[in-house]
Amino acid sequence: MSRKFSGFKLFVCCVAQILLSSCGFGFLGEKQNKVMIEGERRAITAKQIKLTPDNSLNEISIQLPAPKENENWPQRGGIATHALKHIQLGDAPERVWQSKIGEGGSESIALTAAPIVSNGMVMTLDTTGKVRAFALKTGELRWETILKPKKNAGVFGGGLGSGQNKIFISLGSGEVIGLNIQNGEELWRVSTKRALRSAPSYADGRVFVTTLDNMTFAFSASTGVSLWSHNGMIADAALLGAASPAIENNKVVLAYSSGELYALQTSNGRIFWGDNLSVKREGSGVARISHLRGNPVIDENMVFAASHSGRLIALELKTGRRLWELPIASRVMPWVAGNYLYIVSTGRQLICLTKRDGRVKWITNLPESLLKDSLPLKREKIVVEYSEPVLAGDRLIIASSIGKIYSVSPYTGRILGETQVDGNIFIEPIVADKTLLLLDKQGNLTAFR
Repeated sequence: MSRKFSGFKLFVCCVAQILLSSCGFGFLGEKQNKVMIEGERRAITAKQIKLTPDNSLNEISIQLPAPKENENWPQRGGIATHALKHIQLGDAPERVWQSKIGEGGSESIALTAAPIVSNGMVMTLDTTGKVRAFALKTGELRWETILKPKKNAGVFGGGLGSGQNKIFISLGSGEVIGLNIQNGEELWRVSTKRALRSAPSYADGRVFVTTLDNMTFAFSASTGVSLWSHNGMIADAALLGAASPAIENNKVVLAYSSGELYALQTSNGRIFWGDNLSVKREGSGVARISHLRGNPVIDENMVFAASHSGRLIALELKTGRRLWELPIASRVMPWVAGNYLYIVSTGRQLICLTKRDGRVKWITNLPESLLKDSLPLKREKIVVEYSEPVLAGDRLIIASSIGKIYSVSPYTGRILGETQVDGNIFIEPIVADKTLLLLDKQGNLTAFR
């Protein structure tokens, strides 16, 4: 039975237009040129419920797992569970190379596909369907393939994943494509006949993709044959981008723009449990959108997910039983490591919580907006958007839409340093083989080591 796309779809992408100057890169206490920060909240975000640190945690110091080297970052979220915990990265990474992935974003088309790393290569997808593979060590171009969607449909949206020595590409046109990771040769192509906005997830020989109208398809990674599909509710409005499914053992966790969260059996799509994170909020229509845009995370038999409308929850993976919930709105993935969870809220706060019971350890306020001179003789307020935090080398790394990269202590929340890069960053940083990779809106892929 066909599903009609009812209601209006609202896509939100706060695009910062600002001229950024080039400078050196570092994470530990660099002094940068000051910008004027304005504290007034913007109406696009609903009124935030004030959270305060739990005093009972004052005498408890945060203990984190030791950093581990990860040679690859094969899919969005790093691995199938989206729980990479603590990654190795040097104390003062410096820029070692920069390469162009093709066409970047524009006023009408956003660059949304995050890079992946596998087999010593970084793979990227630009806004025209160009897939490129670069050597991780040097940035040298190894190969490129141009994917042309059928019937002149759009490329915009989608992303990359990898497994079984293949790359899996989802295109905005609704097509899912398998490529040979060594040379980019197309191996198979299938169509969901629906627009795709999420990057593919891979585990145990299966590829999972989620559509714009909240359907999930499972395909054979070897042949592209369709295995099963699942229907969620159609949302009247959604943010730009979509969550990629999280997978562990025989369960795949799906997050939809309707606020729905499901756990399904990977082999046949049978539903284990379902939940809904929708919240009625004050504020503009955008603030009330229930979209689960950040990836869900699976760690130690727990599932963590956050909605844009204001609910962060932890559930038991096996049963779906809620363990705790907090009124935190977010549009990015939480980062889980040890007994703690870190998340950036829509209120531009970086929050550290205890993983088991959701108690607040510390809160750090990030700059919400800045004023820049614009012509003629007026000042323009630029709202700052932040990526999800990545825990690497004993600090949390957060990228921003104005090109500032922040280093934050995971133990205290203190900002250790910040640096400015040339482009606007709307895509989360990734770390593989002790290399930090940043992809900016302009299509520049930069490596720091």
